[in-house]
Amino acid sequence: MQWQAEDRQPNVKNAEWYLAVSIITLAIAVTSVIFSNILLAVLVVIAFVAVILNHRRYNQMLDVSITSKGLKVNDLVYLYENLESFHIDEYRDLLILKSKKFFSSHIILPLSEAVSKEELEELLLEHLEQEEMHESVLEQFMEYLGF
Repeated sequence: MQWQAEDRQPNVKNAEWYLAVSIITLAIAVTSVIFSNILLAVLVVIAFVAVILNHRRYNQMLDVSITSKGLKVNDLVYLYENLESFHIDEYRDLLILKSKKFFSSHIILPLSEAVSKEELEELLLEHLEQEEMHESVLEQFMEYLGF
């Protein structure tokens, strides 16, 4: 089974969003300089530039395929032996994989409309357990803020 989906949902920012983030960044940087914390001011400005550059990039198409050894996302392979379980979020059309790795504990992949969720579930149940999972509160909050 294979499908293509956008890396992230299109989230167009208006001028007000950029203005708000700029004002917050400027306020934190100025406050840091007033309190003689130049390093924090520099880090805040660098983070601001990174956020702006990240939001200006175009969405990438993901080529996702399920093989007998694991899931392949573009050139990256997630082996079943490194995954614990999965969940199909039918409300948001997401496949959530729980990894055994500490730093990347959840892998969230968008599903396309062409994917049969029942067939996907059957294929994954041959190798992984199904477990109720959701995006973390932090991820949902960041999405709400527009990140």
